[in-house]
Amino acid sequence: MMETFTKRITTLSKVHELTQSDIAKLLGVTQANVYKYEKGISEPPLETMKWYADYFDVSLDYLLGRTDNHTGKMSTTLVKIDKDRMRLYFKEMLTPGTEEYGKFRKAVEAIVDDKA
Repeated sequence: MMETFTKRITTLSKVHELTQSDIAKLLGVTQANVYKYEKGISEPPLETMKWYADYFDVSLDYLLGRTDNHTGKMSTTLVKIDKDRMRLYFKEMLTPGTEEYGKFRKAVEAIVDDKA
């Protein structure tokens, strides 16, 4: 079970281009702790396992190898979004002069100007 956990957290970190140091900062632990988790040298506390699941939006069952279905909470939530409402929102967001267009433009400008 822990072998699967170590493989999956290592793979998820690589896919998201996060180093052990990055994960350590996010978790509030040392890079050595993350190394030990990824190598299976030490077993992380349950709270740390839950953090990995929440951060990467996967289930603990997936991390522990009890399922290969990696779908997390966000994936489940996104399926429930009303497609017609989403289509309307994006149409308004891309139509100059609408309130949503103004919000979208400000958000993009903040990102471009690095003010986000």
